[in-house]
Amino acid sequence: MYSKVLQRTQRLGNCAALFAPGQFYTFYHQVVTEDNKTYDISNTVGALESAGGYNACMRWTAFVVYPFTGNMKGTYKVVQDDWADWSVGDIVSVSDGPGANQINISDVWPNPAYGDKKNPLIINVDPATGAAKLATNNVVFADYGQLTSAYITSSGTNGYVFSCTGYIGLKIGLKYGSTDYGVNTLTLQRR
Repeated sequence: MYSKVLQRTQRLGNCAALFAPGQFYTFYHQVVTEDNKTYDISNTVGALESAGGYNACMRWTAFVVYPFTGNMKGTYKVVQDDWADWSVGDIVSVSDGPGANQINISDVWPNPAYGDKKNPLIINVDPATGAAKLATNNVVFADYGQLTSAYITSSGTNGYVFSCTGYIGLKIGLKYGSTDYGVNTLTLQRR
């Protein structure tokens, strides 16, 4: 199977010009068995794909990294908020800093309608790649009736911030009191 993938990649040649910096692409896998049975996302039960014990990866996302140049302060449209402080399409504010190569999402989480700020929710951004992670792991950032903290996932990063496209895509672990709510996605796009 590896040789088929290599052959197909070589036929594509140098296609770097097809990939725009700061964009992301979803790739879909197709498994063909020796007896020519085909399995892919169209004929595989969704529960199989999301079941951790099976380790079935039928799709994955790749990001074309781009240097982070800052200047992210502004208004953003909510694309996804798993924590549900905001609805898709809501407009939120993001600030720069307080330091270089950082953004502050304290005006996004918590939504003041649901919780009170306790500590700033600061994201460090790698200036070479746009890779993002919490500036402080396990920071107690809000009080939603119980103190709520954010943590870095086991991958060691929390997502990407691309100043070239105004994209902020984060996966942040959240704990409400002592209850772990796992990884929550927050995706924002500059307006």
